[in-house]
Amino acid sequence: MDGILYTANFQVEAEKQLSILQGYQPGKPLMVMEFWTGWYDHWAFEHNTRSNEDFAEVLENIVSFPSSVNFYMFHGGTNWGFMNGANIEDDSTDNVGGTIIGHSSIIRGQMKILLKFWRI
Repeated sequence: MDGILYTANFQVEAEKQLSILQGYQPGKPLMVMEFWTGWYDHWAFEHNTRSNEDFAEVLENIVSFPSSVNFYMFHGGTNWGFMNGANIEDDSTDNVGGTIIGHSSIIRGQMKILLKFWRI
């Protein structure tokens, strides 16, 4: 569609996903609208986590492609009790292991990775 910039949402396989996006709009800028830094949890199930190494590798692939990137979610959060999770039959949370909320060693690791890409 003319005048529309398509974007991508993903957590893994950056080069594959961006190649597909590029095929839809050759010559246009690439944008990862939602780079999923983690994933949501379901009530009573194990907490989803992501290694700093995996986070860094995918981020490196995104910016090297090259593409712009937006983090989903940069901060964690929750929606417990509001029934706006992914599944109506069980509560879930948007606590997706965000970069600035979660386990402190993961936060420190991801922030160090982000500082590598900071441009002033």
